[in-house]
Amino acid sequence: MLFVVAAALAVTGCSTEEPAPPQVTFQADGQAVLVRPFLYCDARVTSCRRDEPAIGRLKAAADTQVRVTVPVEIADTPWSVLVQYKDQEPKSVATFAPGRAREYTVVPEAGGTLAVVEIQQAGAANTTDSSGENSLVARAVWSLQLEPA
Repeated sequence: MLFVVAAALAVTGCSTEEPAPPQVTFQADGQAVLVRPFLYCDARVTSCRRDEPAIGRLKAAADTQVRVTVPVEIADTPWSVLVQYKDQEPKSVATFAPGRAREYTVVPEAGGTLAVVEIQQAGAANTTDSSGENSLVARAVWSLQLEPA
């Protein structure tokens, strides 16, 4: 199941009373980076904010595995891991039901150059595509860009 990123939503300001959004840990080639969401919406995906500088970056060899660790705030909801290889479209490689997992290791495809690993947390909204398939809308997205080592 792919979550649809709510890119067309109007971006609004946030209240100072809101808790800070959860962060995701990405590890590769002996390095780790803690990443804030670059898109974060309320649970109903009606109010969103963008934080483009929040995108994480790590230098790693093309065949390096990437370990992702999510906090309980994400693990207790449906969430997915998406990957993008150089010159390819993103694809979902794992989807988890609430409370089923807090970690996932992305193992690159043979011969592929892994460029992006993303975590998408499902919200309480859904959308229907042109074929009539119903999908949950992502309320938050954490992204890691991999650069050649």
